[in-house]
Amino acid sequence: MSDKECLVPEIVHKKGRLASQNVRETVKHQQYVFETLWNKASSAQQKINQIEKGEVPEVIEVIRDTNEALQLAHKLVTAAENEVLVIFSSSKAFIRQVNAGGGQLVTKLSKCNYTDAHGRSS
Repeated sequence: MSDKECLVPEIVHKKGRLASQNVRETVKHQQYVFETLWNKASSAQQKINQIEKGEVPEVIEVIRDTNEALQLAHKLVTAAENEVLVIFSSSKAFIRQVNAGGGQLVTKLSKCNYTDAHGRSS
């Protein structure tokens, strides 16, 4: 809902009345919307604390396009200055990344910018 538009389920009929056979569908839809918003919400106090501390809020994004995900991963690994932590969903996912050259990229970048515990570069 905004000042210019209002989106409602298609099952709402003239004069705002619901068709009696669609009440369950409406309740299901509204429950889904509520749960989605509830799960993505954070408390006002948490947001205020983030703003006061100058923290950048965490964002979780699902990228369904494989090429877009690979490009983003390459960009992030290349831009990393200190550390890269990678978690794979399975051993097959790890093998796919190694075969795609992901391991070589990380190795190449780490050799270029490696500093040991004593501050010596190699």
